[in-house]
Amino acid sequence: MSELFKDDEMDQLFYGITLTTKQESMINELVKMNKEVIGSKVFGYVLYDNGTFPVMTNLNRDFFAENYIVILTAMGQAGVYDSYTFLIKQVLGVGVVIEYKVPKPRHLIINIANLEKTETKITTSSGLWLSTSSNLGLIATQTNSEFTINQLKKVLEILANPSGTYLDIRFGNTAYILKTKDDKWLTTSDGLGIIATTEIPE
Repeated sequence: MSELFKDDEMDQLFYGITLTTKQESMINELVKMNKEVIGSKVFGYVLYDNGTFPVMTNLNRDFFAENYIVILTAMGQAGVYDSYTFLIKQVLGVGVVIEYKVPKPRHLIINIANLEKTETKITTSSGLWLSTSSNLGLIATQTNSEFTINQLKKVLEILANPSGTYLDIRFGNTAYILKTKDDKWLTTSDGLGIIATTEIPE
């Protein structure tokens, strides 16, 4: 009659090798999973859908899923200028200028200007690129969306809440130059440069 298992020194050695290998494999898999999951949009959806952070339920689900790492990092030091600056620059881009004013205790004004812009072609409804009389294509700059701005305001208010600070967030009028594709300022027939402005509603 054969024995399936003997509790001797050799068996203990092989058992130890197998256990160690299995543990190393599991650790490697957990590290890999952590790298793939943490920071992913899918994990952001899971956190949002499970109500992990009840204070954030007024945020848009997609906005939270895209920005939760930045939001949680900023929340680590809620109510501190550095956390506001970090969050604003991560969401709107490093091209923003931020100014803080405290007119009275627990009243903070945050002025945000020079929103980072992206260039877009000006086209007709049929997709043709509009051009000048000298056949130069027109390009306009575009600011961050009103949706992004409104979501950012909500997060900043959440950050200010623990300290009881009243936040007054102001976005300055953003002026930008209309340019041709070769980076020349678009002008009127009188040679005056054309500037378009946009105001982000509060």
